[in-house]
Amino acid sequence: MIAQFCCLFAQALAAAVLPAAGVPLAWAGEKPGDKGRFSIGGSWIATEEGTCMTMEELITPLDPEGTTAAFQGAVMNYGAQLPGLLQGFGADMFSPFVGHMIMTGPDTAKGAEVAYLVAASNSPPTMTIVSIVHLSNRFRFTDPDTMISEYMSAVYAPSADGLPHGKPIVGPISGSNVTNKRVPLL
Repeated sequence: MIAQFCCLFAQALAAAVLPAAGVPLAWAGEKPGDKGRFSIGGSWIATEEGTCMTMEELITPLDPEGTTAAFQGAVMNYGAQLPGLLQGFGADMFSPFVGHMIMTGPDTAKGAEVAYLVAASNSPPTMTIVSIVHLSNRFRFTDPDTMISEYMSAVYAPSADGLPHGKPIVGPISGSNVTNKRVPLL
């Protein structure tokens, strides 16, 4: 009984820690990419061609096969277009993006993310959500460590539950040529 618990605990720990560290998860005898498909998970850096926007992403698998995952990302470099969006809504910054991903084929995935445009105040220190950004993404693996993505974005009014509702204030607007590279283990 104790041995079974220890084995299950070790598997659960590996499922939580290894993908978060960028290590593809594989069980006894499997290799990443087995079964003719890619799996989502790991730490990634995304850059959008033409805008110079950079985002760091953490994709945490929710199942051993890496077919579903939780997503968290933070914009690190706003690029050319995002400062105007922030200013237009009276915001100072983006919150982190949170969402989910699911594999839709052997080398494709889709996802949805939400972030907030936030206005900050120093006296007293507060943050006010001024609008909600929703992204719908489509990803295509070109190799185990690279995904190319396209997205649709829309901006919504703030809501009591923090989720987008009704018609967007802006959008949907399409974006493409986002290159997502897995952070390598050195």
